[in-house]
Amino acid sequence: TNLVGNAVRYGTQTRIRLREAAEALLIEVTDDGPGIPEGDRPRLLEPFMRGDEARGRIEAWNPDTFVRLAADYTNGGFDAHLSGTRYGTYWARNAVVAYDQRFGPQEVVNLSAGYRLFANARVSAGINNLLDSHPDQVLPAARNPVVALYSGLSPEGGAGRTYFARLDLSF
Repeated sequence: TNLVGNAVRYGTQTRIRLREAAEALLIEVTDDGPGIPEGDRPRLLEPFMRGDEARGRIEAWNPDTFVRLAADYTNGGFDAHLSGTRYGTYWARNAVVAYDQRFGPQEVVNLSAGYRLFANARVSAGINNLLDSHPDQVLPAARNPVVALYSGLSPEGGAGRTYFARLDLSF
């Protein structure tokens, strides 16, 4: 059924033919789609495998929802900023179907404050990811041993809470 489904999905015309051969019944599926590259054909007969063109589709990488709320306050030379972002679920697709993974939602809150010292100088400090939120960890079987526990596809990454201080100078 997967063969027929792909023929219908990727082609505009699909033909299914049954014919009798010596001691077997052959089912032939043909279509006018892009086809499978010659080098991929043997590997695709292995269980749970996909072609490279099906790996990591962009629409799966992007979170299904994105909501951002922010508030800014300014009084004289002082300013403060608070923002909250919620990223919905997203998928990481792999060549081995068994390693496909759904990553759950992640909420991130950022807080910063600053003060304008002079017309051309400002200092600020803040905390990104105030609540120390992390995305789901990558499945151990799909993890590259050199790479961190968190997916590089995660919208906020896996760094967790970070602090910063900044001096801005205008010329």
